[in-house]
Amino acid sequence: MEDKRLYDIFTRSDIAQNETRLVGRVLLDKEGHFEGVIGQRHKAKCELVTGDLLVEKGFGLVELTVYRSQGDRRPSLRLEGEKAGFKFIGKSYLKTNEAMVECGKCSIGIQDGELIRDVTTEEIDYVEGQILNAIRDLNEDSLTQYMSQQPAKQYRKEMQNK
Repeated sequence: MEDKRLYDIFTRSDIAQNETRLVGRVLLDKEGHFEGVIGQRHKAKCELVTGDLLVEKGFGLVELTVYRSQGDRRPSLRLEGEKAGFKFIGKSYLKTNEAMVECGKCSIGIQDGELIRDVTTEEIDYVEGQILNAIRDLNEDSLTQYMSQQPAKQYRKEMQNK
């Protein structure tokens, strides 16, 4: 399990005044980085989501990107929010490998799965499998974006180990 905890995630974002709600599960590591899967409620198709969560002494930030699968030509969805009570409030963006455009407001809820149920190793293994499948299914632009974050993730890990 590598010190990863299972969290439930809920997002609401406005894109061109159309509200989108997504739900999913992510695995959060001790550095605050997470990967998981997210999609619309009651739909089988899930997409890869990655991000970072920083919460300390009443202050909190979350940034995440929802990547797109093969056959989906929409840009990735980027959400950034600051802690406001039990959720994070901020802005939503459409993001490609070349550009990012603000397109509305968002709210993000992220909750430790252990607070609402007994998380099993089977549930964590299932989410890890879904993450791998989602990575394999990324479209070209999303794959480029996802791979470009890996050096930053490695640098952050090295700095924390010093």
